[in-house]
Amino acid sequence: MKCREPLARRYHSLTDEQLYEAMGKVIRTDPAKLAPYLPRDHVLMLIARFDSSIPTRYQVRLWRGQGKPRADSVPLGHYTSILMLPAHRVSVMHFFEENLEPTPSSAMAAAIQVKN
Repeated sequence: MKCREPLARRYHSLTDEQLYEAMGKVIRTDPAKLAPYLPRDHVLMLIARFDSSIPTRYQVRLWRGQGKPRADSVPLGHYTSILMLPAHRVSVMHFFEENLEPTPSSAMAAAIQVKN
């Protein structure tokens, strides 16, 4: 199976280096600098321990910057971490139920399911 080329590269015929340079001109901040502004109680991080795309030290830096919200460790890499999703599904859903208020549409959908 062939990976799809990112849209920016396809439409603008950019190399990886050119895309990175162009993004650097537009994106003027680091996520770690914005981390303190996130509501800590609404964050659950899955930290990939063998991530070569976003090394673990940077994931931990972001986690600390957010005030050390709840985090689960995944013993895989950036892309292979998806294989652990079934194992974390219950934990993630429990986190959502505890920390995020349902939207009116999801509350209505739940009420409809109860009636049926």
